[in-house]
Amino acid sequence: MVSEKECLQRQAGLCFPTEELRAESHCLYNSMPKDLSYSKSFRIKSLNKQMFGWKGYEVVGGLSVYCSEKGSPPPSAIILIPKSSVKKATRRNLLRRKAKEVFRKSVNRNKSMDYLIKFNKFIEGFENNLEGFFKNV
Repeated sequence: MVSEKECLQRQAGLCFPTEELRAESHCLYNSMPKDLSYSKSFRIKSLNKQMFGWKGYEVVGGLSVYCSEKGSPPPSAIILIPKSSVKKATRRNLLRRKAKEVFRKSVNRNKSMDYLIKFNKFIEGFENNLEGFFKNV
């Protein structure tokens, strides 16, 4: 039995009987790039003292980014938020999620670089500055 919702979708032309017609449609799902995920290849597993010797930039007061060239793409990042700087875990997680999202959306994927993103305090509205940094590096 066909539901009322399915009939309305069919009348509106939203249902495609074959994969060819679905591929030819110009819906939002088909126009999205496939490689925008923050996969495991973008993560740096461990932190070491040599990372702080990389070339450093002060993006905003309380937000520093250290970067270094590496041999092969894709770029990778590690986000450091000390507990002494941001006491609440929920705020640390919020900063980490927002920084990962900015990195995922705005980093140049053809460039092979490692990034260390370090927060020294809780910063609201840092996303635009960090996005501008990744687009200009």
